[in-house]
Amino acid sequence: MFPKNIIKHYAMILYEESIKNNNNTKNDFFYKKIKKASSILLYDNGKLKKIIQSLLLNDKKKIKIFKSIFYHFDSLLFRFVQLLILRKREYLLYDIFLEYKNIYKVKTKKLVECSITTVYPINIDILSKIAYKINPLKNKKYHIVNKINKSILGGFLFCIDNKKWDFSIKKQLSCIKEIFKN
Repeated sequence: MFPKNIIKHYAMILYEESIKNNNNTKNDFFYKKIKKASSILLYDNGKLKKIIQSLLLNDKKKIKIFKSIFYHFDSLLFRFVQLLILRKREYLLYDIFLEYKNIYKVKTKKLVECSITTVYPINIDILSKIAYKINPLKNKKYHIVNKINKSILGGFLFCIDNKKWDFSIKKQLSCIKEIFKN
């Protein structure tokens, strides 16, 4: 849980800085740069991953290498990577880029990501009705992921960010069990 909070924190900082430095049209351009940078990190035969994970390279050498890659590509992106290297968090770079893309989609496209865990797959119309009943939103739409988990026996779990609603039969049975214990 600890790294996930850090990833969200740094991704939000990157998003806010990109908004501050660019207007909305350029922010779309910055989003495309983040997509390109994350694909470079993922598909460059692991060379950048080795640089990030290397204990033989000190911070100055890593910064020099990333400067040659990212500075001319985007100076804000380079400064952000430099900050991560100095704080010894460069190993989170790819995950931060992924989280940035999620934040961008939520903020600009007005989508809220949530998950509904059920025993069996459910129709998207029913899922969206459940989502809007539990947590009504104005001017936003849900991006709903239907997860399957047979252990909840029935009902559903609804999650948005760190908020969770448990309407499962398993939870209800445990509540009844507690009542009988007392």
